[in-house]
Amino acid sequence: MTLSLTGRFARLGAALLAACAVLCTGAATPALADCLQSGTTVTCSGASATGFDAGVQGGLAVTVQPGATVSNPGSNVITLNNNNAATNLGTISIDPVPTSA
Repeated sequence: MTLSLTGRFARLGAALLAACAVLCTGAATPALADCLQSGTTVTCSGASATGFDAGVQGGLAVTVQPGATVSNPGSNVITLNNNNAATNLGTISIDPVPTSA
């Protein structure tokens, strides 16, 4: 059986597409989605590696969504002050406190 040039390219294209699909899927990592503020509402979704700091703002409602992981290695994860509220429906990950010898 003889394949035409077009048939050979079609088979090569299909093989490359299949290989790319396998490699691209295997290398996927969670997207980083910081805690995003809109007015007085702060929503943390996905994986946030920078935490959230309210600064001097008051009256904020911070919500960690289901399935979200908020962390901030080496620093405070979520910093709030007067009249701020936090609702945790996901995971807030903190660094362990080092113990002195």
